[in-house]
Amino acid sequence: MSKKRLAIRLLSLRHLAFKLQTYWLRYRGTRFPVRRGEYILGRSPYCSIVVSNALASRQHCAVRLSASGLTLVDLGSRNGTSVNGERLRDERILQPGDIIRVGSDGIEVILTEGLSTRHTHQGGGSERHDTQPRLEVGSSRPPPDAVNAFDPAYEESSTTAHATLDLVVALVEAYQQLPTRCDNAPTVRRAIDILVEARLHNGTGFQPTEIQQLNLAVNALKSWYPDGTLDRWASDTLAVLGVLK
Repeated sequence: MSKKRLAIRLLSLRHLAFKLQTYWLRYRGTRFPVRRGEYILGRSPYCSIVVSNALASRQHCAVRLSASGLTLVDLGSRNGTSVNGERLRDERILQPGDIIRVGSDGIEVILTEGLSTRHTHQGGGSERHDTQPRLEVGSSRPPPDAVNAFDPAYEESSTTAHATLDLVVALVEAYQQLPTRCDNAPTVRRAIDILVEARLHNGTGFQPTEIQQLNLAVNALKSWYPDGTLDRWASDTLAVLGVLK
């Protein structure tokens, strides 16, 4: 494989990894998904997340998601914004587990990967998922992408459009040549998991040739860990595909 082709495939992987990761902001027991763009936090009903406390400004701070990651900036709020107790002075990169302090409320940054986190509930069902971007006051029309936001069929046609079988095969081939392939194995594994779950949920399944390609990809990924780290996952995945040992 030429260096140019390898570079293109690695760029595709970085884009795929970004797509398969989902950031959430947890506020008062509700998780709000963060998608590309800017999310305003504050007291105004027009904010992406309405923070209901008197110490918060109408437009208090902004969370921005781009290919470089998740960042936070204060919008000139009256009482300031802090992260993990540290006053925010400039734009700051957020990490999973960070606590954003807006007035008297704390908002937690969460990172989930793949489809396995869908419809999870914690604390006996006390945690909720807000999957709809906030609408302007008086609007009753749902956002165009809100209805099927967590339907696997929808995900395969949008977020997981990059997790096609061809790309999975290309990623395995690209990383197979690198000494750091184990660092990238989790991303390839997520791509396979999403592709398999979405296809089976849709009822489309796989053609025999596609199963053969997945079989080779799964076994290649497993071979990167001589200690057997991925043996159970590989066995379960191939069993779902109907591949006999």
